Amino acid sequence: MKKKKKKKKKDGEEEKRAHHSGKDAAGDDGTAEEKKKNKKKRKKNKLKRKQSERDEEEEKPAMSEKEKRKKLLDESKALLANAPSVSANWQKLLARGDIKTSEKGKHRKHDFEPSSSTRDNRDGRDNDDENSNENGEFRRPMPTSRDASVTEVLAMDCEMVGVGEDGTRSVLARVTVVNEHGNVVLDTFVESTEKVTDYRTKVSGVRPRDLKNAPKFADVQKMVSKLIEKKIVVGHGLKNDFKALLLHHPRERTRDTALYHPLTRPLRSHERCVEGAPRGRGSRSLKELTRTHLRMTIQEGEHSSAEDARAALFLYAKFKKKWEQSLLVAMKKRH
Repeated sequence: MKKKKKKKKKDGEEEKRAHHSGKDAAGDDGTAEEKKKNKKKRKKNKLKRKQSERDEEEEKPAMSEKEKRKKLLDESKALLANAPSVSANWQKLLARGDIKTSEKGKHRKHDFEPSSSTRDNRDGRDNDDENSNENGEFRRPMPTSRDASVTEVLAMDCEMVGVGEDGTRSVLARVTVVNEHGNVVLDTFVESTEKVTDYRTKVSGVRPRDLKNAPKFADVQKMVSKLIEKKIVVGHGLKNDFKALLLHHPRERTRDTALYHPLTRPLRSHERCVEGAPRGRGSRSLKELTRTHLRMTIQEGEHSSAEDARAALFLYAKFKKKWEQSLLVAMKKRH
């Protein structure tokens, strides 16, 4: 009898366990189905929101060129108004894009003030005549208009100073950004993060007085990062500039005149290929490219970061159509 009772108990317990396990399985199936339903609902809602946004955009009247220009100008003014004071000449740049009263910029007036030669009448002569003065000397790169707004295309150039025992290591000392018209939208010296052992004045044009009370590196870095965000950045040897700024910019939004194939030269036997350059090609100097393709002169003595940025910008403008087409072709090949 006892054995029979024990057997019945065991059978009952097994039945209960089986019943509970069946319930759990059914519960899991139910939660899985609910999850699927919720996922489908979320997808539908997302599609509806996107469709409504598209409908709203279509309903909006198309902006005229004048309105677009005004909007862009207002945005750039707002950006500049909210900017931290990283440069002694900032308010002047807001007004005209030039430096006239800044103590730091006094000995570099030619960077920002158009010379009398740029105001000569352009009477349809060829590039050689247009870019040289009466004495046959090449002109320096100058702004093409007074528009000082932050445009979709910006050009940047940095000047470095040497640190370390032998002064061979480079750190940022000055950064200049110009818009697509060649007008300066940011120009500032930068407080060195290390003790400067070589100012490289003959090349950089930087002097000890320029770095006294200069804005801190972090402030300048933040400003440049905000300024170039979602913009096409033009320059010569931009890898070095971004390295000095400790910034990264998307490759598809970078236009480096040192790496564009038609502006490069065959690699010499003792040279190594630069990262990003076409295979078997080396970089030409910005001075050489400016003289050859623009019939302009730069870097006569101390370098001007504003002039160097303009030179790179004008080189990009000259080759822009072919350059952009080659990028589209390369993109299609990748995909």
